[in-house]
Amino acid sequence: MVRAHALFPGHEKVKFVKGVPEGWEVKRVSEIVERKRFGRIYRESELFSEGSIVVIDQSKKAYLGFHEGKSEHLASIKKPLILFGDHSCKIQLMIEPFSLAENVIPFSSKNCIPILFLFHLVSSLVETSEYKRHWTELINKQVFVPSYSLQQKFNETIRSTMLMNRKLKETIMNLAKSRNALLPRLISGKLSVENLDIQFPPSMKEDIAPDKTETTHA
Repeated sequence: MVRAHALFPGHEKVKFVKGVPEGWEVKRVSEIVERKRFGRIYRESELFSEGSIVVIDQSKKAYLGFHEGKSEHLASIKKPLILFGDHSCKIQLMIEPFSLAENVIPFSSKNCIPILFLFHLVSSLVETSEYKRHWTELINKQVFVPSYSLQQKFNETIRSTMLMNRKLKETIMNLAKSRNALLPRLISGKLSVENLDIQFPPSMKEDIAPDKTETTHA
């Protein structure tokens, strides 16, 4: 049996019954999640470094690659989906169309559970300890489910953070694309930096300044 964490909005005024906040329920994860189909499974050899549809695998990487076909799954800010790496226990929230590599299980919420609340509720329930499938272990875990109003408050609070993270990820990806496009031209000398007005910080100026102690001899 899991234990309810007492630090939630309004916990000071809530009565606890046998360790459970009044009005909360104990449920198995299987009662509040809805597993989705896999769709077509993509292999790394089929993918590109850039493209319109991202492909997610179960590694620690944010994505495996991209393809230019039709997305197998539709996700959005209004209707996110959660991904679970069956062997690695990686959990990822998707808010854009995507496809999958092997051993990644997509799922959503049921019984009106807000999906952002669900994501944070289950995101650290299981950890990989050996190379085996962990989905059954995850859905058999027990969790405390608060009132719907409290779930909604959490959902709205976390949404702004999610949007900020999305913008940061998009910025990082765009910067990486620019770097990958410029680096070969810099190395080959096709892109000159001689006329760029590069401002060095004071610490670097000291490192690159000529050594004044050197003298020239006639």
